[in-house]
Amino acid sequence: MNLLDQIRAARDAERLAPVSQATLSDISKLGTGVDPQSAVNANGYEDRVAALLHEANNFEILRAYQHNNGAIAKPEIHALAAEIRRRNILL
Repeated sequence: MNLLDQIRAARDAERLAPVSQATLSDISKLGTGVDPQSAVNANGYEDRVAALLHEANNFEILRAYQHNNGAIAKPEIHALAAEIRRRNILL
């Protein structure tokens, strides 16, 4: 499975992830206006994408960035671009 497929799988898993009661009580401290499900999913998803990017080699990151053809969402493209800048990879 290539990096794009792994990012898509993380996104799909994020949509299906249940929220634990312990997590809900932690998020409740944030106040009103915070959707607990979205907050938990976003945090877990960001962690999974960060781990995928950390494990990927330069070639995989560049290939995902250059050949996404709309296959991944803007936040994911931004994450790839940030990782490219962090690693100082030349396009």
